[in-house]
Amino acid sequence: MTVVCTLDAGHAKACAVLHASGFDRPWSAASISGLLLDNKIRGWGIPSDDASSLSAFALFRVVDEEADFLTITTHPESRSRGFASSLITHAATDLALLGVKRLTLEVSLKNAAAIALYHRLGFTRDGHRPAYYVADDGERIDAMLMSSTPSRIAGLLGSSAPSTQHD
Repeated sequence: MTVVCTLDAGHAKACAVLHASGFDRPWSAASISGLLLDNKIRGWGIPSDDASSLSAFALFRVVDEEADFLTITTHPESRSRGFASSLITHAATDLALLGVKRLTLEVSLKNAAAIALYHRLGFTRDGHRPAYYVADDGERIDAMLMSSTPSRIAGLLGSSAPSTQHD
């Protein structure tokens, strides 16, 4: 069973290191710390085997009955182990308990693996944002807007409460 922990500002450095492994424009530890200190932000992570770093993490902004994915990433050596699915399912369960009724995200149209994962988890396409992302080489990349409900995500994957480790 995958252990998921609730993130706080003390996880910011580990999140920043992991974010740099998955994004061309990584977020700094200071910016992640600031997010994790915001009462509208919720974050979950999967500790690595050595427990000093993370194998994966996800951040969401909760406003009223909606939560928007801010970021999700898995360490390159930990991909294809179901960590992203575990994080999203865990987040959906916890966010539903907070009264969230809709989860939203945008994803690069070039990220076929993420799009397939989101479809598998029950997200549907809601729209399109032309030239939303800018690659390091200046290329403009379109984004797909997607949404789902926490109950749909938890229901698709079987909804027993995930194990949580609180630090």
